[in-house]
Amino acid sequence: MKRGKWDIPDYELEAIVKCFLPDIQEFFATDEGKKYLEEYESEKEQKAPPQADKTA
Repeated sequence: MKRGKWDIPDYELEAIVKCFLPDIQEFFATDEGKKYLEEYESEKEQKAPPQADKTA
């Protein structure tokens, strides 16, 4: 699958993910990781464009 400038095979991406995923999960299980995620989600929410009213 072509991703941006590189054509990286799925099996190589999966191998990389398997290396990083445990550390990422461990980080987000900590208080620091939870705080980071809350701040990220809050910032993302503030930057999101307003949603159209779908009830009309």
